[in-house]
Amino acid sequence: MLLAIAAAAVADRVFRTVTDPEEMGEVSGTAVLGVVPKPADPGGVPALDVDAEEFQSLRALRIAIEFASAEDPARLIVVTSASSADPWAGWTEVNLAAALAEVGHRVLVINADRDGEVHPALSAPGEPGLYDVLAGTCELSDAVCAGPTGLVDVLPLGQAHLAAPSLLEMRFRGLLDETEGSYDVVVVHAAPVAGSEDARIMAIHGAMLLTVPAGRVHPRFVQRAADHLRGIRLRVLGSVLLGTRPGRRRRRQRTA
Repeated sequence: MLLAIAAAAVADRVFRTVTDPEEMGEVSGTAVLGVVPKPADPGGVPALDVDAEEFQSLRALRIAIEFASAEDPARLIVVTSASSADPWAGWTEVNLAAALAEVGHRVLVINADRDGEVHPALSAPGEPGLYDVLAGTCELSDAVCAGPTGLVDVLPLGQAHLAAPSLLEMRFRGLLDETEGSYDVVVVHAAPVAGSEDARIMAIHGAMLLTVPAGRVHPRFVQRAADHLRGIRLRVLGSVLLGTRPGRRRRRQRTA
């Protein structure tokens, strides 16, 4: 029995993952702004479909973000995952942009993930994009593509393999300034915070949103990611638990 208890404790430490919003709030030290069901279609845009299971959760996330930044509106929202292998990379960003557009905001979504697979709306292989604009070989207006709905435009990654990573650090602020007047909100899909500094570099100029795919990340990695973001006093709006159902709560043992 003692061996079984010890084995269970070890398994919990090694294999336990975050699946509950209360736990996520505790380990991340952030406000959980959204709990979104597992995407039925990782390449879809359910924020535009009132009958979709994810629609209400995405609407609630948009409202929560607006409330979280009501006193100091965040024009730039950098979204990064706590997981190095996010199966829904870019899905939250595209659907958040669509939800913001539904209430009249002009939104630019930027793909800044140099390595990962992303939502189809953010992918335009061979086309100019973010790194071409940063390198000065392309104008922003020539690199922007139409998004999944009116009022949403997309800036794909572009020729990142030809550009120095330092371009992001040196010229992202200038790109952001260039979007003034054309867009109300800029949403960035950044590489996971565990393996890249890009999210922190960009969020210096705005705010951060941390996403956690439910059932895929150990609590200590979520805590580590959140601590990493706060390390230079970034503005973290909150976090989103993706891939579970709203209202789910952990069972608590009764006390005598």
